[in-house]
Amino acid sequence: MSGDCRVVMTGCGLISNIGDNTAEFWENLCQGNLGYGPVSYIDTSKYNVHIGGEIREFSPEKYIPRFDEKKNFLGRTSQLALSAAYLAIADAGIPYESLSESITGTAVGTTDGESRSIEKMNLYFAGVDSEIDNDACRLTATQRITYSIAREFQISGPACSIASACTASNHAVAYAYEKIMAGKAEIMIVGGADSFSRKTFTGFNRLGATTPDYCAPFSYARNGMVVSEGAAIIILESLERARKRNARIYAEVAGYGVSCDAFHMTRLSEPGISLAMRNALAHAGIEPDEINIICAHGTGTQANDFFEAKAINAIYGNKTPVTANKSVVGHTMGAASALNVITIALAMRHNKMPRISNTEIVDPELNINCVLRNIDAPILYGQSNGFAFGGNNGVVILKNINLQKE
Repeated sequence: MSGDCRVVMTGCGLISNIGDNTAEFWENLCQGNLGYGPVSYIDTSKYNVHIGGEIREFSPEKYIPRFDEKKNFLGRTSQLALSAAYLAIADAGIPYESLSESITGTAVGTTDGESRSIEKMNLYFAGVDSEIDNDACRLTATQRITYSIAREFQISGPACSIASACTASNHAVAYAYEKIMAGKAEIMIVGGADSFSRKTFTGFNRLGATTPDYCAPFSYARNGMVVSEGAAIIILESLERARKRNARIYAEVAGYGVSCDAFHMTRLSEPGISLAMRNALAHAGIEPDEINIICAHGTGTQANDFFEAKAINAIYGNKTPVTANKSVVGHTMGAASALNVITIALAMRHNKMPRISNTEIVDPELNINCVLRNIDAPILYGQSNGFAFGGNNGVVILKNINLQKE
């Protein structure tokens, strides 16, 4: 870190298939209560796989004031992101109306943007619907997700939508970190969101990447991922500002690392993801053996788990504990790495390493230390991994400053 500025995380908000608050999310994660099941959004009778991680009881009216007045301007992904933003801001103890009085910005990562709105529009062009859905047409732009948050809270700081697929929300954290460090923002509302769509479900099915039963990251018997949806938003601000308002601090963003494989559109590259992890360690100014837990990208596919484990082993050996929340939540696309960040922050708060569910025997070829049972232990440094199509890699390292006297 440069200068005296330090960036901390003071709020968490999430909309997931295992809970819409951190207590419920954490309990279900540690208990291994799966958030996925038979898909209801589309007819999967002609698919080989029929399970997905939908949020079945999502009601935006519960989170967004006067939602009926706004619903024609908010696609499902924006609804998820804005709902999680409301929860995160409340969790941070920041009055909504005060956001416009500070230099507040927002950055939201996504894989598919407003995918359901695009699908509605396509029904007309495919000849299925006789009239075009005008509301769907105007909601298709990816930047509307971030714009919806900025508009809702009347904030005029930096605003950025990041579409770097499944590592997008780790990239969003890095973007927000830099804005605060540079004095360009006082508060950043940051994270990721994606909604369950036909396009994404079909695409991963066609790739043969989806499991017919359950996701078991790094397992000897792993057979694929689960396509899911969700939103995860965190509040970042300077340590000085957080202390002045006596805020509760989850963790400090100690550093981040990014890289591009420049190798293959869908296949991970061990040198590329190793570079992102080494960059993160260097930025945080720590050694590999100081990381207490890694929340892995951990999709549960044969190839991705193999290359991620190979990179972890090359840098950390087989001692550092590794967990993966996709075993319970599934793959939430653009929200995935922000969910990893929240998982690490909650692990620090509870002094507990959450287990990888569904994995009974770790693939011996991977040679990493998977957490197969919840482990009570203090965590000083934790790492969030995020890797994506196009070779986009992002790693965020958190520090538990509550463990030490400053």
